[in-house]
Formats: sequence, C-alpha cells, structure tokens
Amino acid sequence: MKLEYAFLSVVVIAIAGLVLTWIAPGGTAGVVNIVKPCFDSDGENDEFVQGYIQTATFFDDDHCEFEGERIDSCRGRYCRIAEYSCVVGRPSVVKKPCPTYAPLCQKGTCVSPADIKETFFEYRR
Repeated sequence: MKLEYAFLSVVVIAIAGLVLTWIAPGGTAGVVNIVKPCFDSDGENDEFVQGYIQTATFFDDDHCEFEGERIDSCRGRYCRIAEYSCVVGRPSVVKKPCPTYAPLCQKGTCVSPADIKETFFEYRR
C-alpha cells in the first residue's frame, strides 16, 4: 500500500513539473502561473511596451495593424496598435491609434519619431 502512494506521488510531481515548465517566445525557460488562467507579459494595457498574452489555449503578441492587417510599422489615420491584456482572466484586445505625442506604431509599441532606432516604412493612402 505504501509503495502505491509513493508511486502516485512521483507521478503527480512529474506531471506538475511538465505543466509548470515551458519555453517562452524568446527561447528562454519560463514558468506558467497555473493560478492565473491568463498571463500578460507587459502586465497591463501598456502601448509603450511590446508584450504578449498567453493562456492554455491562446497566444498572441501586441502588434501594429494597418487597415486591419498585421504589419511591422505604420502611422496615420488607419494605423492601430493591437494591445492584448487579461480581463477577468480572459484574453482581450484593444485596437486603438497611438497617442499624438508618440504617433508611430513600430513592432507592437507606440513610439515618438525621435525614438525610432531603425528604418521606418510608412504606408500611405
């Protein structure tokens, strides 16, 4: 009887280890918070930090959209940042223009023209 409980304990610990260990998007090891069903890497709706959101069945990252199409960078009337966050433990996305003081969307963040570190390609209509 004691041997059966010992074996069961080992199996439960092994399964818990598999649930807790995963590979993060950057290729680094991470830990999934199994208490919270939704994880937001930038902590909240922060358009100045490029983050990602993850649940047991969903993954996506903050990104720029031009007329609804995912794109690396944009600005102007039809440019939006898609900012993912957790709302009551579930994934949620808000698509909004960047603020006027940081009007460019680049790789999922709103930036000012002075902060651009690489070539910026703009879509125009």
